[in-house]
Amino acid sequence: MEVEAALIDHHGITQIAVTDIEVKQDAHVIMAFYTGPAEIDAKSLENFARTRLAGYKCPRAFYFVQDLPTGSNGKLLRRALRPIYESLS
Repeated sequence: MEVEAALIDHHGITQIAVTDIEVKQDAHVIMAFYTGPAEIDAKSLENFARTRLAGYKCPRAFYFVQDLPTGSNGKLLRRALRPIYESLS
């Protein structure tokens, strides 16, 4: 995904997953979930994204997580990101 490829270059990000999340009926926004050694200031991540992506492609929020959800084959489970968003919001 283009957004993930642009953001993975941030020095504090180890892994990243980006998906659209329905925050209310018919309203979807792009959210980013990342792992790394420590949580990164959201403003820093927003500025980093804006220098590499068109405004409409920039995530509205960034969530630091210990691990990204994966299946037994190691593939990212995007559908498991919404429950993470709900638990952190």
